[in-house]
Amino acid sequence: MESCSLISIKAITGIFVMRREWGTMKRILPIAVGIFALAGFADSLYLSFAYFGLVNLHATQGVVACAIGGAGCEAVMRSEQATVVGIPSAVLGAAYFAGILGLVVARIVADKWPFPLLLAPLLLVGLSFSGYLLNTIATDMDEPCRLCLIAHAINVAACTTIFVSLYIDGVASRLGAALAQHRRPGAQGRWRST
Repeated sequence: MESCSLISIKAITGIFVMRREWGTMKRILPIAVGIFALAGFADSLYLSFAYFGLVNLHATQGVVACAIGGAGCEAVMRSEQATVVGIPSAVLGAAYFAGILGLVVARIVADKWPFPLLLAPLLLVGLSFSGYLLNTIATDMDEPCRLCLIAHAINVAACTTIFVSLYIDGVASRLGAALAQHRRPGAQGRWRST
């Protein structure tokens, strides 16, 4: 039978290992979100340029992005759902992804997500809007815009990663608090709980 102090040492050792793994995830996940946000921003910016006629989808069929987009991009951009309150959905998407990119920079600099209580509802609004647009594409369009589908998939990936990161930030802070409760006194050599 193990003594109580040996069990405590094993528990504290496990917390140190978990804290190290969570710490790695705390650094990697915001970078992943930044990559998703940058890709979503580029995709939405391209669709914004196409909406305003700065990119001719027919004249550039040899360009990879247009070949991926297919004929559905033009149909989606000419639909009445292409704008929300007069603002093109692609422009809203570019602004949305730029906002996420700004949040990622703030997260990396401050080592915590800014406004975590507001972040989750805002992301849910973004996911809901993506769901609405995906439903519209699926039900009202003959051929979907592949670039739009990519933007929505990136949104889901970015939001999911942010939610996981928020969870890990909470778990990591709780592990840090647990470690703070178990300190090793200098001369006594025993673990104690405060």
